[in-house]
Amino acid sequence: IGLFARQAVGVLNGALDEQTRNEYSINIDSATSSEIVTLIWALGELGVRRSPAEEGKQLANKKLHLQFLDSLLSKVEVESLNLSALQRLIRGMVLMKLSESDQTILLPVLKRVTALISETTSANVLCSLAESVGVLKELEGKKEKQSHKDATQGQQSLESTDSEESTKPETNGLDPEESDETKESSQSIDLSAASDDVLALIAKFAKDMSKSMNAEQIRRLCEVYSLLPFQADEMINAFATEASSRMRVLEDLSRNQTFDDLLKDTEAKNSAVKASLFGDSDVSLFDSIRHGFMSLFGSSHENSESEKQVVEDTSSITEEIATLIQDSIAATSNVTQHAQAEEAALRISLDDIFRSMQQGTSFELGRALELIENYRRIEFSTGRRRSRYDRERRNDIAKRVLSRLLP
Repeated sequence: IGLFARQAVGVLNGALDEQTRNEYSINIDSATSSEIVTLIWALGELGVRRSPAEEGKQLANKKLHLQFLDSLLSKVEVESLNLSALQRLIRGMVLMKLSESDQTILLPVLKRVTALISETTSANVLCSLAESVGVLKELEGKKEKQSHKDATQGQQSLESTDSEESTKPETNGLDPEESDETKESSQSIDLSAASDDVLALIAKFAKDMSKSMNAEQIRRLCEVYSLLPFQADEMINAFATEASSRMRVLEDLSRNQTFDDLLKDTEAKNSAVKASLFGDSDVSLFDSIRHGFMSLFGSSHENSESEKQVVEDTSSITEEIATLIQDSIAATSNVTQHAQAEEAALRISLDDIFRSMQQGTSFELGRALELIENYRRIEFSTGRRRSRYDRERRNDIAKRVLSRLLP
């Protein structure tokens, strides 16, 4: 895969370079926006990164660095992309390491997502979008912390040279470097606000879709909002209720009869009902009931027309009931036979299949509940996360650990 990725990057770097593009048969200009987005996403997943401006082509190919990414992004028409394509674009750009210029591209992308997100009915799209925007927000958070750290160090440096600066003449206007930093900071704030809007909308729609989501999708969203963290109390509460309810159902299923036993019991009862109701005419319960009704109204030779009509209607009704019961027995028997045929062909018990699926679902739901508990310990006003143990319990744990480590 590494060799293929390097070769692909080498071809793209050559095809995107105006000086060498004629040497390649690839025409990037003919690609649609969706195809370019898929290319960016695939390159990001392969580990390709944006190339620094001063890096040579040979070194860029060796290090899996893509040059001229800006020219590739300029061909993307954001308004023509659907929600899945927008998600791939965000993830691809984040994986390829964002630069300051990418912020101006991502803002219209996030605004487009905000406009389209109400149209989606796919939980998978919501999960993938939340994960991509979450990674973007996490990256922006790291940049903000680094910028704050650099500003603090710069402030300390300025304070140490105050005496030297006081001797210099005053200048009017803003320093060009300060102006650039202010502009970059403003773009970062706008990008962070747009990311917050998208995450808030995802949480709103995910809350309404919680009952139709599978366990993995619930866990994925809990992971994003708990570990980022991002406040979405209504969604988290809905997920907590749904996950707890499903866990109780799984616990009840583990105590019930196995599927094989249910199939055998169903087959035995079907045979008993069929033999009892529709067996030989001498012993058939259904025939006895029908003859009893007919004899009740047909014993007298002076039956009125109304009584004859009752006999005919009763006979017709009993035949319809018999047909319905026979169809129900046949349908149940078909299900049993189909399940037995599946087991015989697969050479594996359906109970083993169900048990495996239940264990996977139980694991995902358990992980989701842990993430929900982790989320509820977050103090969003301060950004701190409370410990799951009180002070006394922490001290007790520390004593136990130290007593084992120290002689």
